[in-house]
Amino acid sequence: MLHVFNRNGALLFMVALAVCASAGLSSAQDAALEDLAAIEAAKTSIAWDSGPIKVTIGNGLGVVEDAAIAFTASAAIQNVTVVATSTVAGFVDISPAYFDAVPAGVPCSLTVRFRVPAGAVAGRYKGSIQVMSGGLKYNRTLGVTITVDYAGAAVAAATRVITQSTWDALQYAAPDYSLIEFLAIPAELVFVQPGDVLASGVTAQTPFGLVRKVVSVGSDPDTPLSLICSGATLADVFTSATLAITKVLSPEDVADGQDPVGGSGPYDFFVPYADVLHDADDDPGTTDDRVTLAGTIKFDSRFSFAFGIAASVVQSASFTSETGREIEMTLDAQSGIAPFAKETDLWSRQMKPLTVWVGWVPVVITPVLTVRADVAGDVAAPSQASVTESATMTAGAEYAGGVWQPVASFSVASLAGAASPAPGCNVKARVGPGIDLLVYDVLAPSAQPDGYLRTQTGAVPEPWWQLHGGIEADIGVATGVLDNAVSGAMFPAAVQYEALVAEGGGTTPAEDGFVSGIVRDAATGAPLAGVHAVATIEGSPAAGGYTIADGTFTLTVPAADGYTVVFSKTGYLSATYLDISVAGALTTYLEPILQIDEPDDPEDTGAIGGTIVNALTGLGVSGLTVQLREGFNNTTGTVVATAPLPTDAAGHYSITELAPGNYTARTYGDDYHDAYFSVICVANLTIDNQDATITPILSPGETRIVLTWGEVPADLDAHLTGPVPDGSRFWIYYYYLYHPNPWAAYVLLDHDDTTSYGPETITILEQIDGVYRFCVHDFTNGGSTTSTALSNSGALVRVYRDTGLAAMFAVPPNRAGTLWAVFDMSGDTITPLNIMTFDPTVIHP
Repeated sequence: MLHVFNRNGALLFMVALAVCASAGLSSAQDAALEDLAAIEAAKTSIAWDSGPIKVTIGNGLGVVEDAAIAFTASAAIQNVTVVATSTVAGFVDISPAYFDAVPAGVPCSLTVRFRVPAGAVAGRYKGSIQVMSGGLKYNRTLGVTITVDYAGAAVAAATRVITQSTWDALQYAAPDYSLIEFLAIPAELVFVQPGDVLASGVTAQTPFGLVRKVVSVGSDPDTPLSLICSGATLADVFTSATLAITKVLSPEDVADGQDPVGGSGPYDFFVPYADVLHDADDDPGTTDDRVTLAGTIKFDSRFSFAFGIAASVVQSASFTSETGREIEMTLDAQSGIAPFAKETDLWSRQMKPLTVWVGWVPVVITPVLTVRADVAGDVAAPSQASVTESATMTAGAEYAGGVWQPVASFSVASLAGAASPAPGCNVKARVGPGIDLLVYDVLAPSAQPDGYLRTQTGAVPEPWWQLHGGIEADIGVATGVLDNAVSGAMFPAAVQYEALVAEGGGTTPAEDGFVSGIVRDAATGAPLAGVHAVATIEGSPAAGGYTIADGTFTLTVPAADGYTVVFSKTGYLSATYLDISVAGALTTYLEPILQIDEPDDPEDTGAIGGTIVNALTGLGVSGLTVQLREGFNNTTGTVVATAPLPTDAAGHYSITELAPGNYTARTYGDDYHDAYFSVICVANLTIDNQDATITPILSPGETRIVLTWGEVPADLDAHLTGPVPDGSRFWIYYYYLYHPNPWAAYVLLDHDDTTSYGPETITILEQIDGVYRFCVHDFTNGGSTTSTALSNSGALVRVYRDTGLAAMFAVPPNRAGTLWAVFDMSGDTITPLNIMTFDPTVIHP
């Protein structure tokens, strides 16, 4: 003001203003004040650290990055706001938008985020960002040009985009947003109705974004608006759309509040790890009874994700993950361990959500990086093995023409290892960095590229051990958030590479094996403790012991064929299990031993009956003979009873006036392989549900696998994976009984059962060179992470060749898991696995 007025005049005028303030200013004086403030503002200039902002948004082509800008004022300013002009205000969020004070010459940083208002018309919008104080605008605004380009995207009429202002009125939301209640009716939901699709970007209440379909709309005096919602898909949100995003992830992308674990050299991430896979006594104070996996992983990660929608149907989609990595891994077994499997997450980091604007809808994609490890196998004595690997890998999947296809490539720069295994160390350990993508809050595609080590001992006499290193990648696509009409896909081991990295010579040291199982009370099914189990071979004792509290037992014996185990306990009839084969460092599991109460009168008898069904149909088979021999697994001894009549039209048989005890039943007839199964007879009772399965005779080269079990759980499923001539692998299970089987020339699922007992039957019509793996999945308890129902189901797996029964496996008892990896088969060699786990990757060798 001093430069406008003379010194005396200014003083007088200011005094006059002070006097007039208590009495109110005239309009002329108000105008004079405004002029003075404007003149003062004109003296303060604003400088921006960037040129004009130009953004194209709405076309679905990647993330529109936030603009990080700063301004500097030439003089101090108080109560400062930063605003966008009305032409572009709907497209930008400025943070922070208010400063109590701006010092002279000090940069003030801002972040400008971009959005598309619902229903915005495509075109170019020009405006500016301005610094203001007390209603006055300072000079030097920052130009902003927003180009809205929808690139053919069309948002469905029922889609409603929900912003933070609506969520600010939230009263309650169920964890899965199936129920959403509001304290007031937000403007964006005034006309909401069933069938509408709610789409939200990242907000305080929806950190991963959200897409849901409104099922019903309600209200009450305490809740003005209540929405019942279900899941929704992108095909519900758009009638047509394309999205494509490629992102290189770095530690700076890790979500706030998590240690980013920065990398070194050419890699962005560095993860040291050490995990105890097994602790025999569960005592952290002792370390000489553990199996551990330790090492380091250095890696970088880049992903691409895209989809195309037309006519409200997903027409195309793709996902690829590219990683470069160096992996060091050491498996250290300080003690032996029976067959086991474990999967664990060693490290996991959620990345910051990425928003791609398709039309005026924010599609939120959240990457999650996870270093996972899994180990399966058995270790008979202390062993060590280590592998180092450097490789790059691309893994993913593409959807077109209604079919998903894997995308996979790799390059190995180096692979080396060393080992000092003991006999019976047959184990595979995998570790690697994987990526999962959440589309909104729903898991969509994932890729898990792993490096691994695999030890093998005793397979050949010279060398007696080998260490292999390799890489493999599992790819999965869940499509629940894309389109309900599109099926998901799983490509286990889409990438596979293995090389021999070390081996050792000499003669394989001798090693023991194990006989294990469970003993139950025949009347109640309860486990029996204190049952004496004695193993003999050729009449000489080999081992003995007692069942523990849960009814289980394990006997350690030299590897050999022809063991007999006798089970005895006061008050019960002894039970004998014959012709047991035991391999070195492996466990032979027996079917459950049902111990029968001693009868009050030794002359008392009972009766048995049951139904013999066809393994291919589940229907009864007539005209079959049923014979009995004493004991379990007695296939060659004296026949002590024969059913007086062949099985009837329903396949039923019965035998009466039978001495109490355990028996092996043989059933046979024209055009069928002989079938053997265990039955019990209890004094003064008729037990009439002792059923069995018989298979038609196989042709040379064919193999048939038959799964049976008890009443609980209701639904067990047979899964078989194996090679096909083009070098890929099949995976057959119940799905292919009801849908076209692309491998019908090589393998068939003959029968599926969902109501207890079985059978579930798979037939290999033509065996191809390579490894087959058979597993059993507990479908009933598939969502559990603690269930032991499969382990206690009494499940039995029988393998038939054209010569008859080739192998039989009993499920390991009292073990948690919903998957039982039963055996591998290569040529004529059937190798027991007996791995109980919750890890679905065990299905694939």
